[in-house]
Amino acid sequence: ATALIENTDLSARDIVEKGLNIAADICIYTNHNLTIETLESES
Repeated sequence: ATALIENTDLSARDIVEKGLNIAADICIYTNHNLTIETLESES
């Protein structure tokens, strides 16, 4: 995730999704069924 933040123009949500997919590919206890909740900013 740190590399994606520093080297791409992806949104925070996209970075989270890519990071979770990488974890799912590596870890036998993680799968590709993702639930990503987004908080809206009032600013």
